[in-house]
Parts: sequence; C-alpha cells; structure tokens
Amino acid sequence: MSHLEGAIELIAGRESVIAQILRTVPNKECNMKFTVGDAKNGCHGSMMVEAFAAKDTLKVAFKSEGKGKFKTVSFKFRAIGNRTRITFYSSFYHTRIHDYGSLCGPLIDQVVVYPAA
Repeated sequence: MSHLEGAIELIAGRESVIAQILRTVPNKECNMKFTVGDAKNGCHGSMMVEAFAAKDTLKVAFKSEGKGKFKTVSFKFRAIGNRTRITFYSSFYHTRIHDYGSLCGPLIDQVVVYPAA
C-alpha cells in the first residue's frame, strides 16, 4: 500500500481542524499511529501537525521540501469516557514555493487507533 494516496491536506492552520469521535473504554490506554508528509506539490518549510486524543497532545514537526516525503509517528493516550475525540490541525500557514496565492500544508494519513498492550 502506498503512503499518502488517501491523505488529507491541512491547509489553513487551526481553521483546518479535522476531528472524529471514537468509541473507547473509559480509563483504557490506547495507541494512535499516523503518517505526516507533504503532497509533492511545492509546499515547503517547517510544518507542525498537532494531534489531540482525550487529554493528551502530540506535536509533530516536519520539514517539507515539497518532494512527497513522510514519516510515521505514534503516541499513547488514556480514554476518558465511552467516546473519545481525536483531532488534528496544522499549527502554521504555508504557500507553495512558486505560487504564493495558494495555501498548502502537511498531509495526515493512515490514522490507526488501537488498545495498548
């Protein structure tokens, strides 16, 4: 399976929040794993994706060269109820290197949440 083919590009800072509510078991530890990258579309520079799950946060720094690179990260969180919201957004605004009128940003893909062992 190829990375980032079904990804979501976060193009507008906090205004580009994406969230989902998951069914969870209260007080159960979970792992969340996801991929961060760029769309190979000329978007470049230092990027930051912030991921939230329950009361936990992970900030993922990513240096984009606009060449389609990616990295996979993970973190643990503790569910606080029967439902837990996971949220992602880009901390910064970016434009393409040859088109300053077009917003762009980091991609997120392959988000997986599973019980911790």
